[in-house]
Amino acid sequence: MRQWKANTAYLPDVATQTIDGITLAGDILAPPSMVGSQTLYRCIDGGTSGELEPVWGALLINDGTAQWQRIDTHTGPILPFVVKNNQVVINNAFINELTSDNIKADSIGADKISAVNLSAVDGNVGELTAGVLRSGDNRFIINLSEGWLRVYDEDSNERVVIGKL
Repeated sequence: MRQWKANTAYLPDVATQTIDGITLAGDILAPPSMVGSQTLYRCIDGGTSGELEPVWGALLINDGTAQWQRIDTHTGPILPFVVKNNQVVINNAFINELTSDNIKADSIGADKISAVNLSAVDGNVGELTAGVLRSGDNRFIINLSEGWLRVYDEDSNERVVIGKL
């Protein structure tokens, strides 16, 4: 653990440290003006501290070009994730854009999925009970909610209708 100093480089990706059984990556410091408190700060955006000690207390602190995140050791970390038993635990995440060649998961709860396009879904999608399935060229449509199937030719003429008319 380091002490805050003016004009000092701090890093978010230095060796991990364990505090109260929770492993954290990044420089950890105890603010000089908060001596005696159980509040620490972890560097989450590396940079150089400012000329003057920042006013500590907020969850996120901008300090020169570095950014700090508060850790309250008496109530546990206030972190977007923790590493415990060689596993990363994320309680809640908003991911604006995720790109990867390979993402593996045992399961993903469909009650939380909202996507504009799931064109790459492969596997057992389970039981579908409502909604509309439509081919890319809009010529084959199954409406599960209304109980019908329709097929159109290349001129958009309806050729097959099954179910409710």
